Amino acid sequence: MARGGGVRRWEAVGVIVILLAALALRLYHLDAQSLWNDEGTSVALAQRDLATIARHASYDIHPP
Repeated sequence: MARGGGVRRWEAVGVIVILLAALALRLYHLDAQSLWNDEGTSVALAQRDLATIARHASYDIHPP
């Protein structure tokens, strides 16, 4: 019986280590800025000159 308790303890330690690793991976760079597709497109378009923005807006089939 003493051996069974030791195995259970190592299983519990293993589960705790896995859960802590999963938590660390989940929280890593949680505050990092991310852009969705439409936000990235808006940033790229905003860096262009006014004539290019107007030209692209005339081809946009889904205007705001």
